[in-house]
Amino acid sequence: MNIKFFLIFISLYVSIYSEVLNSRHFISFIIPCYNCEKTIKETIESIYNQKINYPFEVVCTDDHSADRTLWLLRFFEKKYDNLHVVVHEKNLGGGPASNTCIKHSQGDLLFRLDSDNMLAENTINRLVELLDNTGCDGASVEELRFFFTDKIKHDSWFYEAKNNICDLFHILETVADPASSGNYLFTRESYLRAGGYGDGHGADTFCFGFKQYATGSRIAVLKNSFYWHRLTPNSYWQREEAKGTNNIKTLEIFSEFEEVFSDETRKLLQELKKNPRDFSSFLSQRRYTSVSNEALKELFLGHNLKQKGLFFDALVHFKMARELGCRSNRLDRIIFTLENQVVKN
Repeated sequence: MNIKFFLIFISLYVSIYSEVLNSRHFISFIIPCYNCEKTIKETIESIYNQKINYPFEVVCTDDHSADRTLWLLRFFEKKYDNLHVVVHEKNLGGGPASNTCIKHSQGDLLFRLDSDNMLAENTINRLVELLDNTGCDGASVEELRFFFTDKIKHDSWFYEAKNNICDLFHILETVADPASSGNYLFTRESYLRAGGYGDGHGADTFCFGFKQYATGSRIAVLKNSFYWHRLTPNSYWQREEAKGTNNIKTLEIFSEFEEVFSDETRKLLQELKKNPRDFSSFLSQRRYTSVSNEALKELFLGHNLKQKGLFFDALVHFKMARELGCRSNRLDRIIFTLENQVVKN
């Protein structure tokens, strides 16, 4: 009998310990939604089919849809206690809708999921474990399986990075980077360092990912994993690409965060502003170089310390980064603001 009680005690202890261990994180799934009545059901259910070992919530922002999207979101809000719906009174685009989701979320970990894509089963727990084990700021599946309507693979992208970790150099060297699709797990801290998603345009996820990398984030890649990425004719990205908006907005972000680039590349970025449509060629031809690794190390340390509220230490590293070649109006403003903050304290 004593042995029986002992085994029960051990079982309860392991159960409670496991729950406490897993509650170190709270995951917020964010889904920007616009006219997605045909796909949102599969997207949401792919989350709830995960058997997630961590507390989580799902936050959806309806970006002033013209179809039954909001009606369906309200249905799922009633079905699931941890699903919440926020509504835009006018259409603002995917980036602002993502920011609204995050503003109304609680998680220290965030997963942005497009409203027409689906997670594969047993993915999220592995991504969280990978993020913790590597100390990275994000974690992504290895493969995007492109499909049209029926989960039959049409094509694939594979994220192949050195040591299975994507960084600033990776996004500059290949189109196949997690930022290009935007569907990956990342920390709230990395989101805040990057300054959130930009205004509405088709390249909002790529630009956000670049901002994450430019402020020191790294994204680990989970081997032997995938998610379903739907191919939609005349998609949001395609419409904006045809108008040239994606190039214009991406060039703006590269120019804003130009402190990560060499003097030569910064000059090229200035020239490209005269004809932003040439930006795609600039990327494909690899016509850029970064500042030194030493300079980037100081810059990234500065961002990390600033986010933690260690303003004096951050200021020291930012100034060192500038001395080593990191130059931009943005960095000058950061240093000026920190100098004033340090004086006040």
